[in-house]
Amino acid sequence: MIEYCLQKARNLPLEKGKQRVYSCVVNKRGHIIGESANLYHKSHPLQKEYSLKAGLAEERCFLHSEVASIIKSAKKNQLNCTLFVARVGKGGKALDAVPCPSCRIAIKECGFIASVQYSVGEI
Repeated sequence: MIEYCLQKARNLPLEKGKQRVYSCVVNKRGHIIGESANLYHKSHPLQKEYSLKAGLAEERCFLHSEVASIIKSAKKNQLNCTLFVARVGKGGKALDAVPCPSCRIAIKECGFIASVQYSVGEI
């Protein structure tokens, strides 16, 4: 599933100053129940809440892919899900995609994410 997210991230347009991050939530049967990229033109009250809880500046309140995927998945009422997160750089090279502090709070508080897997930068 990380490869799926990496490919989706590679398909995102390369824009100066914006990271190409893609995530998806997968239920215990392996079905994607929510997915999203970073949405720099959009936010959400939950994203702002988590960002402020984490002590991040308000300009970091754009909708992160992890939070967007969690919001989309929450309606599905499933437990023991896995969140996959991928980030790519120039040339589509995989980069470390460890969730930021605000996303870690969202993951912990949502109650249905049992594990997180993320891309690791190539050497």
